[in-house]
Amino acid sequence: MPHNHKRHITAHLPPYTEHVVSVEMGAEQHDAYTEFESLLRSAVLQALACGDRSLLGAMLQSLLAYPDGARRGEVISPPHRRRLDGSPEIVAIAPKLDIALLPKEEKLLEILTEQIARGRKVLLYLEHTGTRDLIPDLVERIGKSGLSALVLRQNTTSAENRETWVKKKLSEGDYSILIVNPRLVETGLDLIEFPTIIFFQCGYSTFTLRQASRRSWRIGQMHPVEIYYLSYSKTMQETALSLMGTKMQVALMVEGDLSDKGLAALAEGDSSMLVHLAKSLIGEEEVQPVSDAWTDLTRLGLAAEGRLDTRESEKETLTIERREHKATVTFERIVRGKVYVRKGYAVGYVDGNKFVFRDGKVMYKERVVAGSYDRNGKGAINGKPFQLISTGSGREYMLVELRATA
Repeated sequence: MPHNHKRHITAHLPPYTEHVVSVEMGAEQHDAYTEFESLLRSAVLQALACGDRSLLGAMLQSLLAYPDGARRGEVISPPHRRRLDGSPEIVAIAPKLDIALLPKEEKLLEILTEQIARGRKVLLYLEHTGTRDLIPDLVERIGKSGLSALVLRQNTTSAENRETWVKKKLSEGDYSILIVNPRLVETGLDLIEFPTIIFFQCGYSTFTLRQASRRSWRIGQMHPVEIYYLSYSKTMQETALSLMGTKMQVALMVEGDLSDKGLAALAEGDSSMLVHLAKSLIGEEEVQPVSDAWTDLTRLGLAAEGRLDTRESEKETLTIERREHKATVTFERIVRGKVYVRKGYAVGYVDGNKFVFRDGKVMYKERVVAGSYDRNGKGAINGKPFQLISTGSGREYMLVELRATA
C-alpha cells in the first residue's frame, strides 16, 4: 500500500495506545521457575555443545509456558534419548503448584474489570489453546469475577465465517470478552466491537503479534484503542516480548511501514526467534530491556504508521508498568520544517537554519553535523529522531521530529 494512502486512512482512526505490563511472580512461583530455568540452561548448553538443537523449541516453549501453567507443571523428556531400561530420559521437571490465582491472572482480572466498567469490550489473546490449554482456567476465573467470556476456537466455525460468528454471538448474548488464539484472527477480520485488546501471552511471532494487535484499529472504529501486553517480569516471556519489539523496530526502519510483507520477511520465521531466545538463555546475546524496546518501537511507529498534520503536533502514548512502578511516555510528533529535493541532494530549513541532506549525512554550514538518515528518510540530528515525509509532490518533504516527553 502506498505510504500516502496509508496515512490518509490512519488519519481517520482514533488514538492508539499500547501498555507493556510486567508482572512480578509470587515467591513459590518464582523459586520453581528459577530452578527450572537453571536446569534447562544446563541442558541447552550440553545439547548445543554436541551440535544438537532438536530440543530447543520444546525447552523454550516450556519456559514461556510454565509461569502461566504452573498449576499443571512441565516435564522435558527428549524423544530421541532413552535410559538403559528404555524409558524416556527426563532432563528437567517444573513442579505443579497449588495456587488458586496466579499474579498475572489477578492483573488480567483487574484490567478486565476496569475496561468493562468503562463500557468497553475486550479481545483477550491466548497462545496456549492446544496441548497446554489455558482457556478453561481463565474462563473459570473470569466467571468467578462476575464477567462473561465468549470463546472462539479453531473448530468453532470456518475461517471465512469467524467474523460473522462473533457478531452473531454478541447479538445473542451479553458477552464482554472474546477469548481466542491470535493466529485465528491475525488477518482478514475487523473486530471493532473490541476497542481493548489484551495479549495475556505473546508467543514469539512478530507477524502474528503485529497483525492481531490491529484487529480493532480499523476504519469504523469510533473509540480509542488500547492494547495491553502482559508478561512475567524477569522470565523468558519478558525476553520474548523485548525481542519482538526490537525485531519490529528493524522492520519499521527497513520497510518504512508496517506492511504484512515486510514483517513476514523480516521476522525470518519462528525459528529465528527461537535462536535468539536460546542465545539469551545461555548468555550469548544481550537483550534490550522490554521497556526500552517498546518505547523505541512506539517512537518509530509514529512516523511509519501515524497521521500527520502540518498545522499541529500529534501525540501517541506508551505505558510501561510494573507492580510497584508505572511510567508513561508520550511521543509528540512535531513538524519542524521542510526539505526540498535538488539534483543529487536535498536542502532543508529548520527553525530558520539551512541543512543539506546528501549521501545519508546531514550537513550544516558545509560541515557534517551529528546526524544521518537512511533511504526511507528516517534519522537523527544531534540525537533527536526525525522522519522525512513526502507531501505528495515528490519534490517536497516535511521534517518531523519525534520527541519523547515524560
